[in-house]
Amino acid sequence: MRPAAGPGRGLTPGALAGLQSSAGNAAVVGLLAGPVAVQRAVMDDRTWQSLSKHAVTGRSAALKAVDAALTAYHGAASTEGTTDEELHDRLSTLAETLVVWRQEKQQYTGGPPESGRADAAERLASEVEEERRALTLRLREGVPAGEEPGTDYQNLAVYQAGAMLSEAGAFTGASADERRQVVATMQQTVTKEADVRIAMMRAKITEAHRQFRAQGAGADTVGLFTAPEWYFKRPGTAFSRADKDHIVNEMLKLSAASPGMLIVPGSIVWGESSAAGTVLRNGAVAVMNGRIIHETTKRNESADVSGYHPSPEEAARNKRADRGLGARLKTNFERAGEAATDSSTFTMGNLTVSLEICLDHDKKRALEDWKNRGGPRPHLQILVSAGSRLGKAVVRNQGVGTSNDALDLSSREREGVGALRQVHVIGERRPDTRMIGPHELEQHTPYRARPAAPAEGAAPAEGDAPAPVPQDQVTEQRRLEDHADLQTLFMGIYRLPG
Repeated sequence: MRPAAGPGRGLTPGALAGLQSSAGNAAVVGLLAGPVAVQRAVMDDRTWQSLSKHAVTGRSAALKAVDAALTAYHGAASTEGTTDEELHDRLSTLAETLVVWRQEKQQYTGGPPESGRADAAERLASEVEEERRALTLRLREGVPAGEEPGTDYQNLAVYQAGAMLSEAGAFTGASADERRQVVATMQQTVTKEADVRIAMMRAKITEAHRQFRAQGAGADTVGLFTAPEWYFKRPGTAFSRADKDHIVNEMLKLSAASPGMLIVPGSIVWGESSAAGTVLRNGAVAVMNGRIIHETTKRNESADVSGYHPSPEEAARNKRADRGLGARLKTNFERAGEAATDSSTFTMGNLTVSLEICLDHDKKRALEDWKNRGGPRPHLQILVSAGSRLGKAVVRNQGVGTSNDALDLSSREREGVGALRQVHVIGERRPDTRMIGPHELEQHTPYRARPAAPAEGAAPAEGDAPAPVPQDQVTEQRRLEDHADLQTLFMGIYRLPG
């Protein structure tokens, strides 16, 4: 991967989000066209075969899959009527086959090559990356930007998608079962991890918005959907910048189809090359009504680079292992975080919101950003994490704080307990941040939304939406937690402070 360069590169994610929110997707695409304006066609089959030829070793099954994907892409590109979506899909398949080949060679993100064909593969991957970015930005123009956020929000309807993930980004427990079911339904020659996770997220957002509509919420109620940190962290090889742009595009489409709901789909871990080596980033995007409302970049590394460098055990087995790779990735991550100028705090209509990722919250980033920004405290604080707890509250009195954590608690607590989702209505006292112990957990009754009343004489339907909540009623719980099943989404409606 190569760093982009162009007129839009100097803008922060927050500035780009502000431009997109006010001027629409086409304005951002036009500005970002600079990084991909110097395009180079993806090499043809003959060039690839020549560059990747090896005098000793034959072509493995993984390398032959790259050959086939490259041929399929050029076949589609030379066919009249092929759409940008179809070309992007072909390129994504080609990119994924290169990832599979690289992982087969145990070539870590940013690590030294483990194959004599590494240079050829890197050149092909770079060309594919440029073409994918160009297509992704063109496709973003077609996402309809709906209405801007309202200016009279008084209530917040919270929906949180639970998920359990390892530090390497792999789904665990019930979340792993869910992923396997989704993969089984997708007809892919190679498993494209970004698309698998997008499909998982699509089902959750679609259901959350169905429930939101069933609540009968008016214009004074805004929906909030969150997922945990690392929801988009690919094990083994980090997503690329083109992958990240593709994920954001799909979230924009989902938000356009889910009006009135602010969507924070966890975080995205992605990487790109630089003069200092590979730079990994972990960022969160907030989208609503087909608009990017805000983006923030995590500053403090906390296992974000895990899985992208040899473990001590692997280093002991392999004398060629790059033992310093993990330290370099961590250093580059934190340098990029320090250089990021985006704020964790942003304005959405009449609301001020803070959005933090895991360790940034423990380091009081939102508090610092609020002090630098000045003015009243935020109405809403959103935390997506994998091990942190909502404790450094920055919201005003009676403000709402939400936390969605990916840490798998099932092994340390009772069977069936997984990720932790929390909603706090902040009073004069800040929330207790102690880890929930086994005794407290046993006493806890997982939240269950009330099922809709069935029609007279009809049996209740499984999975019915919660019953409509009148506008003068809000959830009474001051502190609501759900450790149990990952299917429950609705976490209550809360009155927002003035």
